[in-house]
Amino acid sequence: MAIGVEIKEPNGDIQKKVLSNRPIFVGRSSRCDVPINDEQCSSEHCELYVEGGFAIVKDMGSTNGTYLNSSLISASRFYLNDVVLIGKTEITLSSENMNIEEKTRHIKGTYVKKRPGQDIKLEIKSDNTKTKTKTPKFKRDHTSTAVKLVRKARKSRKS
Repeated sequence: MAIGVEIKEPNGDIQKKVLSNRPIFVGRSSRCDVPINDEQCSSEHCELYVEGGFAIVKDMGSTNGTYLNSSLISASRFYLNDVVLIGKTEITLSSENMNIEEKTRHIKGTYVKKRPGQDIKLEIKSDNTKTKTKTPKFKRDHTSTAVKLVRKARKSRKS
């Protein structure tokens, strides 16, 4: 489906856009894909795009900065319920046209990371339930050489 954003300007106007891997430029300039009427916004303030299936916001060297949930950022992923603030303009993700996989990916804390020595795959069933499948590949020894030497020395002292 599609990852969309809602851009709410200070005057109450709301613009809806669909994100892709091609950046959408947001700013006061009429050259921007999303021109906004906000005095605290730079002419080319930020860009929004999708990378690796995630929504990304990137500041373009704006004067007043780009904020994600009250934290100043240069570039970051953003999720459902996050608020990107440029001047007084608010940008949020819209789940309106997202499929279940995109919604799951854009809820904080649901992204499953790969752990050393195993493959973890998130499967989404048609009845909207999630299951985790763990497939061990091979066991790796992540202990550093220095730690191994210290352990060996301790063992030799004990015996």
